[in-house]
Order: sequence, then structure tokens, then C-alpha cells
Amino acid sequence: MALVNKINLYPQKYFLESEACRHFGIKLRTFKRWIDDGQIIPGRIKVKKTNYYVIEPIEFHSWFSANILEPATNKNKFHNRKIKSKNSSLGSFTHRNKKTSDVILSNGGLSVTNNGGVVSTAITQGGITT
Repeated sequence: MALVNKINLYPQKYFLESEACRHFGIKLRTFKRWIDDGQIIPGRIKVKKTNYYVIEPIEFHSWFSANILEPATNKNKFHNRKIKSKNSSLGSFTHRNKKTSDVILSNGGLSVTNNGGVVSTAITQGGITT
């Protein structure tokens, strides 16, 4: 009869809640939301005469992988997304009309062309705007 030894793959027997979140890749805010929503988290043990909890990693990991993690499919895989290409050779799009614009600095003024309108800076000389 062979004895089966349970191999502990975790660095310690119990984790504090924040350490467990870091180890399992969970945001602490998400973990606290689970608790606030009334979800029972297996492996979460209250330490007597204190105000904190510890997490038993083996029990927590089995629950986390069975109930929270979802299997990868073609719909939720990150590498199956469609990449949005940006064509930067045409210039930048203007806010309103989605046409490209060029910026030209001439005679100390700023003008924008190729989008159907011209914008220039106003220069005042002795109260007269040019």
C-alpha cells in the first residue's frame, strides 16, 4: 500500500488576506467585494482574539479555480482580439469632421489646412486686430 504525500506548493501554510490576493493575482478590492456581497470564501479563517483573517491556500485555490476562473475559449482569449491599426502617415484627425489636418507655421501665425477651414492667430497692433 503506497502512501500519498500531499506536496505543499505554497511558501507558507497560511496567508494574510492581502498576501493571498497578491499570490493568486486578485485585487484586494475585488476580494473585499466578495466578502461584502456575502460570498462564503473557503479557506478564510478568523484568528482568535484578533481582528484579522488568514487564508488557507490549498482550500482557497481549489475553490478559486473551480468557481471563479473560467476556461479559455476562442471568445475570451486575449490573443484572438482584432487589433485596431492607426494610420499615422495621413496626420491626425480633427475633432469634428474626421478629415486629416496639417499644421503650417507661416508669418508668425498658425493656420490649419486640408480640413475645409482656416484657423489663425489674431495679432493686435495698437488696438487694431489683423
